[in-house]
Amino acid sequence: MIDAQSIVVASTATNWFGHEGSILRFVFWHSIALACLVGLLVMLQAYVFTGMIVR
Repeated sequence: MIDAQSIVVASTATNWFGHEGSILRFVFWHSIALACLVGLLVMLQAYVFTGMIVR
């Protein structure tokens, strides 16, 4: 995921002052998609591919 400090540092480094909101809107849906993908992979490991979990 991305945090607000990284967005501010990136906008400052690229001279894109005042556009932090548009950067956040752009990466928000990517972050949600990545979180869903990781959740799906964890559920598959827990319930379908149970041999992958070392006990």
